[in-house]
Amino acid sequence: MRLLANLIFVAHLVYGTDIQSPSDVTPTDHGVKFRVGARDVELAVEGESAFRLSIGARGSTSNSRTTMQIPDPMIAEQESFAKFDYCVKDYVVTLQTAFGSMSIDTSTSGFTLRDSKGDEISATPALFSDQGGCNVSLAGYDVQDGERTSKNPFGTTSSSEEECCEACQADDECDVWIYALGNQKDVNSSDSANCWTMKAVTAFKPAQNRAVGGPHLPPSSPMAIRLGGKSDAKFYGTGAGGSTARTLLRTGSSPHVVNTEFFIPSYWTTDGYRALGVSSLNYSAECLYAYPASWNKGDDGSVSWSIAAPQGLDIYLMPAESMKDGISALWELTGRPALPPRYAFGFHASRWGWKNAQYIDHILNEFRNGSFPIDSWISDFEWFAIHPDYLLPEEGESDYMDFGYNNVTFPDPVAQLKHYHEDLHVRFGGIRKPRLGNKDLLVMARSKNWTVNAPHGGGAPGASRNLNYTIPAVREWYYQHQAHYLKDGVDYFWNDEGESYYFAFHHWNQAEFDGNNIYLNNTRFWSINRAFTVGMQRMGAITWTGDQPVSWDALGNHPGYVLNWGLAGSHIVTCDTGGFSGADTPVLLLVRWYQYASLMPIMRVHSTLEDLPHFPFLYGEEAGNAMRKALELRYRLLPYHYSLAHAAYLKGGSPMMRPLAFEFSEDANVDDMTYPWLDGEGILCAPVLSQDNSTQVYLPGTAETQWFQWNSTRTISGGQTLTLSSVPLDFTPIYAKAGAVIPLGPVVQYSEYAHGSPLNVHVYAGASGSFSLFEDDGMGKEYMSGAGRVTTFTWDNDAKLLSWSVDGAIDASLVPFAFEEVTATVFFPGESEAVSKGPVPLGDKGNKIPFN
Repeated sequence: MRLLANLIFVAHLVYGTDIQSPSDVTPTDHGVKFRVGARDVELAVEGESAFRLSIGARGSTSNSRTTMQIPDPMIAEQESFAKFDYCVKDYVVTLQTAFGSMSIDTSTSGFTLRDSKGDEISATPALFSDQGGCNVSLAGYDVQDGERTSKNPFGTTSSSEEECCEACQADDECDVWIYALGNQKDVNSSDSANCWTMKAVTAFKPAQNRAVGGPHLPPSSPMAIRLGGKSDAKFYGTGAGGSTARTLLRTGSSPHVVNTEFFIPSYWTTDGYRALGVSSLNYSAECLYAYPASWNKGDDGSVSWSIAAPQGLDIYLMPAESMKDGISALWELTGRPALPPRYAFGFHASRWGWKNAQYIDHILNEFRNGSFPIDSWISDFEWFAIHPDYLLPEEGESDYMDFGYNNVTFPDPVAQLKHYHEDLHVRFGGIRKPRLGNKDLLVMARSKNWTVNAPHGGGAPGASRNLNYTIPAVREWYYQHQAHYLKDGVDYFWNDEGESYYFAFHHWNQAEFDGNNIYLNNTRFWSINRAFTVGMQRMGAITWTGDQPVSWDALGNHPGYVLNWGLAGSHIVTCDTGGFSGADTPVLLLVRWYQYASLMPIMRVHSTLEDLPHFPFLYGEEAGNAMRKALELRYRLLPYHYSLAHAAYLKGGSPMMRPLAFEFSEDANVDDMTYPWLDGEGILCAPVLSQDNSTQVYLPGTAETQWFQWNSTRTISGGQTLTLSSVPLDFTPIYAKAGAVIPLGPVVQYSEYAHGSPLNVHVYAGASGSFSLFEDDGMGKEYMSGAGRVTTFTWDNDAKLLSWSVDGAIDASLVPFAFEEVTATVFFPGESEAVSKGPVPLGDKGNKIPFN
C-alpha cells in the first residue's frame, strides 16, 4: 500500500486556529497532534493493529511533542508499533497505516475510519462538539438535579434523540434534554413521554437506558463522542450478567463489576471494527465499581460514547472484519491471554466447610479410591481463618489471621501440602479476600492511607477494611506477606469479593503476579476471580461466574456467560458447578451441571457451608457413575483443551468456547444464539440443561454441512434443529463437524500421570481439516518464547490420509505425560463403524497413517 509521507498540505482557519504549515501538525512518537477547536487531538497507532484517538480536556494545551495517551491498566505495553504516515489536506488530517486509516476534519470534527482496502468503516459529520448541538449526546447518564421546563412539564414523545434535542432547541428555557433509550418511561410523566426538557441542571449521574444532551451542559459533564455506523450493524463483546446471559447482541454498555456480572467499555461491530474507550478516571465518582466510559447504539446505527474526561480521553479503534479478528485485536492491544498450568484444565473440588485435616484427607482419598479424576482441591475461609470476617467490626479483631493457617484444617501446612502433592497428586488453591481483618494491620494500613471504603452494592463487603491496590507500596507489602504461602506449597489463589472499585481485581492480581514472579520464578501464575476487567487476561487471571443460585435457570444461563465473557476478553471461565446460593442441589441438576461444566474451559465444583458438597460420590451410584463419565470425558479432552488455550495466546488466536456466530457468520439464525456452542472450531456442545431431560439442538450451516454424532459415523445435515427427549442420565449430546481433527488422551486420574499411552486422534471425515497439538511441561513460562512441541495433524479427505508434522521438541524425562505414539480413529459418513489404525511413532519430524 502506498503511504502518504509526502502529502502535506496547508490547512485553513479551524475554530480560530491557523494551520498554516506542516509544523502546526506536530509529530509525536507514534502519531500526530493538532488542534480542533478548543481541544488538542492526537491520532496515533498503538501496537501493530490499533489506532488511538486521544482528545484533550477543553481549553487545555499539552506539551507540543508529548503523547496524549492516558495511562490505563487495560492497555498492555507494546513491543512494536505499526509504521504510519500522515497527510494534511485542506481541513483534514489523515493517519495512514497498512491496516487502515483515520481522518479528522479539523473545521467540523468530522471523522472517518477506513480498513486496509480503503473501504469506509465508520464516518460521522461531527465526532464531538463543544457547542451542544444535536449531533452528539451522552448515553448512560441522567440529570442529578434541575427542573422541567414550563413548556413541557410532563415530557414529550420523540422518535429519536435528535427529535428530543430539537424539542429542547425550540424551548427557550431548555438547558438539557433527557431521552429514554429503549422505551424506558418515567412514572411521573405522561404514558407516552420519552423526552424531557430541563433547566437549572448542575450535574449528571450514571443511569441505564438514558441519554442527555443540550446547549448548556454542566462543566463537569462527560465528553460525548459519536461514531457513525450502519443501521443494521450488530454489536458484541461487552460482557454479561444473569439478565443478559442468554443473548449475544448488545445495544450499549455501562461498564461495572459486581458479583455475577461484568461489563467493559468496548464492543465489536459487524461494521468491521473493535472499539475500546478509556477515561482519565479509573472509576466513576458516583460509583467506585463503575467505569465512566459508556456507549449506546442509536437507531441510525451510530454509537454515542459518554466518557468522563477531566484530563482527556482515548478511544482505541481496531479495524476487524470478523468476530474472530475483533477479539484477537482486543488481545493484541490489551495483552494475549496467558496460558494457565496444564493441571488447571483438569477438575477442581471446592467447598465452604472443610472440617479438619482428617476430613480433607478422607475426601481426597474418596476421589482417588472411586476413580473420580481430580487435580486440585480449593478451600474457602477455613484454610487460613478460624471464622469468616463478615461480622468483624470496622477496627478488626486482634486475633484475626489474614496471612496465617487455621490449625484445625492445616495443623502442619508444609507437610500436608507435600503429602497432597506427592502422595495424592492433588494441588491446593486457597481463597483470598482483598481486605484486612487483623486490628493491628488495619491500624498500620489506615495510618498510611492504604485502604478504600468499598461500597457493598458491587458485592464487596468490609467497607474501609479493603486495601487500595493501586498503590505500589500496598502491592509490594501484600505479596511479601503472601510469600510464605508460595514457599510452603500453595499452588494458586481464588480471589473473592474484589469489587471494591472498578480495577481492584486487576491491581490485586498484579500484586499476586509480581509475588509469583519473585518467589516462584519460572512457574506460571494463575488465579480464579469473581470479576474481570480488560487486561487481567495477560497475567493469567481467569474468571468464575460468581455466587450463582442453585437452579435450572442459572444452569441455562451459563453457556451465554462464558461466550459473552470470552468475546469481552476473558475466555477462560469456570463456575460453581451445582450452584452456590440455595438449598442442597437436586441430583439431576448436579449431574447435568457436571456434564455442562466438563466442557467448560475450567471445571470446578463449589457449595455453601450448610449444603451437601458437590462431590460425585455423595449422590448415589447411578448419579456418581454419570458424573464420573463426564469427568472421564473431560480428561480425555485435556490435550485438546490445553492446545486451544495455547492457541489463544498466539497472535490471531480465538477463545476456547465460541458462539455459533463466531464460525458461522453467514447463518443468520445464529446471530444471537448462546446454545448450543462450539468447543474450538469443530466440536458442537449441546448438554441437557433442562429438568425434563430434553433439549433442542440447532446444527448451523447449510444442507451441505455435515455434522457427526460424537464418536459415531452417523451424520446429520446442517441448517436444522434436532429435538432430543428422554436423554439418558449419563449421556451428553455432542457433535463434530466434518473435517474435525480431535486429539484425545487416555482416561487418567490426574493431568500429570505418566500414562505411557498413545494419543488417539479422532477424525470426522467428509472434509479436510487440521489441528495443532501443543505439549510442554505444563508449568513453565518458556511457551511465551516459542518453546514446546507443536504437532500439526492434517486430514486430507480426498487422499484419505492423516499426516502430521512436528515442530520443536520436549524432554520426555521432564514431561512424563507427553505422547510418543499415535493411533487414529476415522469416522467415515455412512459406514457402519469407525476405522482405527496404529499405534505408530509420533516421530521427531512427523509421520502418517493412510486410510485408503
